[in-house]
Parts: sequence; structure tokens; C-alpha cells
Amino acid sequence: GNERTLQRDLEQLKHDNKGLVQLMGSMEKKLGEFVSREDRTEKLAAECKEAAEKAILERDQKVAAESYLRGELDRIRDTRVKDFEERSRQHADAVHTLKDDCSRLLKAKEDNIKRLHEENERLNI
Repeated sequence: GNERTLQRDLEQLKHDNKGLVQLMGSMEKKLGEFVSREDRTEKLAAECKEAAEKAILERDQKVAAESYLRGELDRIRDTRVKDFEERSRQHADAVHTLKDDCSRLLKAKEDNIKRLHEENERLNI
């Protein structure tokens, strides 16, 4: 009786141990799968973070380049406006000088005509 009970208890204990070993194996497998998923998730998160940082850096570089180019465009535009204003002033000065020269030349011609006319009148008397 007692030996049979012990034998049954031993068999039950072996069966329970086998079940626990199988359960632990299953749990280890699930834990390994979980760790693997976590690793993939961390890797994906790192890749996403790196891609986002790269995109932000590219955006910042483009914003800086745009700002620089806008500044250069404004500088060139200002230079062209100043050059145009300077050429316009020089042109106006040249026109004014030419006008003065023509006026002096016309006055000299008129004076010469007047003098010749007076001399002609004096000689025809």
C-alpha cells in the first residue's frame, strides 16, 4: 500500500515536473520572442529618430540657404538700384552740361550774327 502510494506520488511528481519544464520552455520561448520584438521596436524607433533628425537638419540647412540667398538677392537688387540711380544722375548731368554747351554755342552764334548784321548795316550806309 505504502509503496504503491509512494510510486504513484513519484509518477505524479515526475509528470508535474515534466509539465513545469514544458511550461518553462514555452515561457522562455515567449520571452525570447518578446525580447526580439522589443529589439526590433527599439531598432525601428532609433531609425525613425535618425530619419527625423536628418530631415530636421536638411530642413534647417535649406532654411539657412534660403535666408542667405534672399539676403544676396536683396543686396544685388539694392546694388542694381543704386547703379541705376547713379547712371540716371550721370545722364542727367551730361544732358544738363550738353544743354549748357548748346546754349552757350547758340548765344555765341547769335552774338556773331548780330555783330555781322551790325557791321553789314554800318558798311551799307
